[in-house]
Amino acid sequence: MKTSRKLQLKKPAIFAHVTPLQQEPVKPVVQLPVLPRADSAIAEHALSTTVQSKKSPTRMTQLEVPGKSDPVRAQALQVPKALQVPKAVPVPTLSSKRLLDGSANWLPVPNAESAAPDDLAWRKLVQPEGSTCPLGRRPFHTILTAQQSLYQEWQTKIFYYHFRKAQRQGGRCTEMVGFTRLLAGKEDGLMDVMPTVVVPALGFDKTRGFPVINRPWTLMKFIERTDEWAKRISEDYVYIAETDHLILHDLPNRATPNLNVAFFFPYMSPKDPKCGGVASKWFKGNRYDIPPVGPSPAIMHVDNLRLLAQPWYELSVELKHDREADGAFGWMLEMWGYSIAAARLGVRHFVWQQIQIEPSAAWHQDVKAQNPYIYHYTFGVEYTMEATPVVGNVGDWSLDKRSYFGAAPPTKLTEPPACAQEEAFVWWRMFNEATANLSASGQWYARTGHDTYRGGKLPQPLSGLAKELVESGPWVLTNGPYKGKQLHFYRRLVVYTPWGGGSWILPTGRTVSVKLCEQKILTFDSATNPFSFTYTRTDGSVGSGTRDPNFVVGSSGTPWQYENHPTIKRLLGHGPWAIGDAPISGGQGPISFLRGGLVATPWGFGQYMALENSQDVELTIRGAKHRLSVEGIIGCYQFNAVRESDQHALRGWVMIRHVSMEYTGWRDAECRKL
Repeated sequence: MKTSRKLQLKKPAIFAHVTPLQQEPVKPVVQLPVLPRADSAIAEHALSTTVQSKKSPTRMTQLEVPGKSDPVRAQALQVPKALQVPKAVPVPTLSSKRLLDGSANWLPVPNAESAAPDDLAWRKLVQPEGSTCPLGRRPFHTILTAQQSLYQEWQTKIFYYHFRKAQRQGGRCTEMVGFTRLLAGKEDGLMDVMPTVVVPALGFDKTRGFPVINRPWTLMKFIERTDEWAKRISEDYVYIAETDHLILHDLPNRATPNLNVAFFFPYMSPKDPKCGGVASKWFKGNRYDIPPVGPSPAIMHVDNLRLLAQPWYELSVELKHDREADGAFGWMLEMWGYSIAAARLGVRHFVWQQIQIEPSAAWHQDVKAQNPYIYHYTFGVEYTMEATPVVGNVGDWSLDKRSYFGAAPPTKLTEPPACAQEEAFVWWRMFNEATANLSASGQWYARTGHDTYRGGKLPQPLSGLAKELVESGPWVLTNGPYKGKQLHFYRRLVVYTPWGGGSWILPTGRTVSVKLCEQKILTFDSATNPFSFTYTRTDGSVGSGTRDPNFVVGSSGTPWQYENHPTIKRLLGHGPWAIGDAPISGGQGPISFLRGGLVATPWGFGQYMALENSQDVELTIRGAKHRLSVEGIIGCYQFNAVRESDQHALRGWVMIRHVSMEYTGWRDAECRKL
């Protein structure tokens, strides 16, 4: 189809005079060509979101479009309605791979898990100019489900900013076409700046204080408004979004009429003894057929949404009113309502993990390497100023959506600590960009909450006994039932043993307090050049320990030629390190990088040294050489490793204590009678 002229689309007022930070300026007028069928929803969407005169503001409870005499409207009506997709839809294929919990996964095309899947091949064929988009494109409509509260209002503004940015970056063949905010509550001030459908919120008799049930309720009621649905949504697919989604890239549609796309949540596994056991009481079939997913993020054909909405809502209400189910599912209840309803109806899912990422300071997930399309900021990020994750408390640097229930985040949030992981910088940067633009257009808030910086000082360099503990060792118990077992001391006041980890306190003179389930006071023979220590054992007798004789090095006064090498400084005394194929799959540790180029590993003695004229480091363990690099890594507690013999790529990371410790390999110390 040829296009003789371009549509001129006005931007919504919320972004009309804003220049995004760190990107090309956004022009008040966006030039887009006429696009087939659902693509014309971009035009309708932009026209509908343009604020009208003050005398008659546009209220988005009904879709507003220009009259028939409008040339833009007339041109849009001439666009063919045929979707540009192949007529034959592939039958879902059962993957040969299992999900992390062992559940089955269905694929939209047989090679869906490859680096170049067939269902995304069309995206590489898009031309910068032209009137048609390649076959395979399946436009979808974003439905952002929201509650009526300040808390979700500011999230909605940030979501919409990044949605529009990604939509623009996707170009003329983006599949992210239409947008509707589906609000549970009453009309509000955002209705003049973004397309909105309002559905009265459920009462307490249905929600029992769990308002998330409004998600399936509002979707069900929206579907029932057939005329309004038809006016707003011309696409055959929908993406169900949440307000705490940050869209990183132009999101592709991998759903088919026979297969929904969703994200795997470990806590939604039907194999979980508690939740899975309760779920089996609500599903007559094999409980392992319950998909381990939630309803958002999810992309699905509108027919599947029509099929699911009512049973999903009704089941969520039933589960909430059932004491056992309510107790087991908790905040996941509405998600289980969706997955059980899908299992009952035989709706299959393609679990596509790249669709989103759910990072936290407490576990390693590389945003750049995983290249997700959505950043879901459901978990808070809490750090000390030396970038140690804080678990169960507020950090010196804190970014958590729950901190802004009563007031929106301020603009110009303070930057994360230098050693923080990548997810903190991504989230911080996206918030600051959105709020700066919204503030410039008068759409942010005069009253805001606190900054990310909560106080705290950078740690001072270690000296004396503390420096000796972390740079020499490991330390070995020399009597008692655990004779020969090692103790590893690390910066950040962490100690690790074969039975798990704990903490230590900076020494007073020659004494150091160590907490490994129970507290022990170790007294060393010297505060400057220690070689042994004593302590009182649980039975009252005297316990003792010494430096492992296999790793004895010179005192801290002995110079080491690589001591100031930038990568060596990131390794020396830090830990406990682990090395494996990927952090999420676990690794082996603890590994300690010591002064003088010595390395203590679970396999025995190792060595490391800086490579000449390079920031890389050579690590040798049992004769096998590895090249360590920190290039491209954000944060201080990870490195890349390549084994010299076969070029096998590995990853090193610090095992860190947190609520989901399987991600890093940390174990809290078991109680032992030392």
